[in-house]
Amino acid sequence: AYRTPSGWRAETYFRDADGVTRPVKRAGDTRAKAERRLKADLVERGHHGGAGLGRETLFAEVAELWLAEVQRRRRGTTADTYRRNLDCHVLPAFGRLRLRECTTRALDRYVRELETRLKPNTVRTIRTVLSGVLAYAVRMDAIGVNPVRGVAPIEGGARPSRAFTRVELADFLAQLDADPEAVAADLPDLLRYLLGTGVRIGEALGMRWEDVDLDEALITHGSTLVRQAGVGLVLHPPKTEAGFRVLPAPDFVMMLLRLRYPGGDCASWPVFPSCLCGSRRELRAGRVSLARGSGWRDPNNTGAAIRRFRARAGYPWFTSHNCRKTTITMLDKNQLTPRAISGYAGHSKPSFTMNTYMDRRPEDRAAGEALDAAMRPVREQM
Repeated sequence: AYRTPSGWRAETYFRDADGVTRPVKRAGDTRAKAERRLKADLVERGHHGGAGLGRETLFAEVAELWLAEVQRRRRGTTADTYRRNLDCHVLPAFGRLRLRECTTRALDRYVRELETRLKPNTVRTIRTVLSGVLAYAVRMDAIGVNPVRGVAPIEGGARPSRAFTRVELADFLAQLDADPEAVAADLPDLLRYLLGTGVRIGEALGMRWEDVDLDEALITHGSTLVRQAGVGLVLHPPKTEAGFRVLPAPDFVMMLLRLRYPGGDCASWPVFPSCLCGSRRELRAGRVSLARGSGWRDPNNTGAAIRRFRARAGYPWFTSHNCRKTTITMLDKNQLTPRAISGYAGHSKPSFTMNTYMDRRPEDRAAGEALDAAMRPVREQM
């Protein structure tokens, strides 16, 4: 540092990210001020990464760059979810902060506050968004460490798998067939198909007649029908190769499909379209045709119809995914191996199928009878 007519100046050389060594100068009223400014500038230059990002960059600017990368690399529904959580939760809290101000303490305090008013899974999604934005900043050399890594884990949120018992299933289907609104919404066939195949509702709604082999009783599944913001209804490929699968369908599912088959040049038509021409009797007789302007059936509207029916039927816990859990649980109770079940369900890991989708509640007397036999001495003493 040296004195100048206007004060003090601190000077040094710094090798930038492009490999070129350049002089760096900073001025101040005193020698200490000039040196502090020079050191601060060197720290900033050292953390200055790609896309012109640095420790002084606003969080909101990095968030937009990260989201653009997500949109390029991930499916549209994922980007929609991240966009919604950014706009509703993350940006109002952190958008105006600079990267250096996004400390672990601030992030942890924010997450703990969210836990008091939001569901645990929603908080986990918000944390994922925060981590993604700041991990992008790390990759761009704007900051050295992702501060989200130090945030405490989020507790709760994991609900046990619930499948229909035999009694519940019989009652549920009886109410389903007797409900005029459910019949008008074509729910009986759709939910029976979900129970008979264990596919996700988006996979069922994205199925076309060309995916069904009525002669061999085989159904090809893979694509999922989703609503993407700004685009509409689109078919998305599965996240993993395990999602592409050919299912050997049970007889009652094939009977259902044969009754629905419209015949003619219908290969590209949805099996469960947005609307149907004809009465329920005609549908059962196999005389089904698409109404003009109909096509893919919106999963969101279908979910709303299911929620209205479950309230009337007295099953507030039911979602379309409970059909999938019921199917997987039945396969497990019929002694299929976890690997075979995970392949049928389209999961890449049998452990995920076992931990997430199998209902472990004892429904029959098998466990009690086994203990009765094993504890015979105790029983005789009594």
